[in-house]
Amino acid sequence: MNDCFGAVWSNLGAFLDVLRGLSASEAMDLSPEGGFCLSTRSRSASENWVWLQPDLVTQERAEAALRFFGDRGLPFVWPLPGDCEAAETLRAAGLKEAGQLEVMSLPPTPIRGRGGKELTFRTVRTREEALRWASVAWLAFGGEPPVPVSALNGAEAMADSPLRLGAAMAGEEAVGTFLLSPFAASLGVYYFAVLPGYRRRGAAMAMMGEVLRAAKELGTERIVLQATPAGVPFYRAAGFESHGAIPLFSNSDDVF
Repeated sequence: MNDCFGAVWSNLGAFLDVLRGLSASEAMDLSPEGGFCLSTRSRSASENWVWLQPDLVTQERAEAALRFFGDRGLPFVWPLPGDCEAAETLRAAGLKEAGQLEVMSLPPTPIRGRGGKELTFRTVRTREEALRWASVAWLAFGGEPPVPVSALNGAEAMADSPLRLGAAMAGEEAVGTFLLSPFAASLGVYYFAVLPGYRRRGAAMAMMGEVLRAAKELGTERIVLQATPAGVPFYRAAGFESHGAIPLFSNSDDVF
């Protein structure tokens, strides 16, 4: 695992560790050395996770994770840091590799031609702002109304945590979302999305410019994220470099 991949992997683990402590989440420890199942009570696999270092993966722990999510009737994802022996253990337990996330990072340098100059940016602080943030994120990622209660509760809890929720504003209308999760010298970017009506108009690049500004403010050395296949072209255009892939094992075919 190279340093850039390791920074992305560690940031993901730290982010999930914050989520499991929120009032909107439910979690179960898997190992005395660390590792857990995390349920946000969402019906989307990408919102429910198993986090366990690959050398701690065993058949018994895989079966315990399956019971945890099976009892709740929820899909989930189990990421691994590349191709490793733990993958065979997960396959033997009945999980399948259902997709991959691209590991990407960027030094906090200015982005040229950012566009979207009509946008302003707001840090989410109130319950009303958190609920609006959740609605925009849900719709921007392709969800249909109504917004699930799990997403609304999760956003409200995240807004009252060390995580930073940001909204891109066109006047008083929220049109994009992002979440920043600092860990060590890295700044993780999650829930980065723009409403369909504001795509290809410079909004996403303007949002990334705001992320870069925040990274400099926090003194972080590297911006890190895990991109879905649909998001990779944008992040490459923004200057991000790829450092490999994180396979996602799941009990569902839809992990994005």
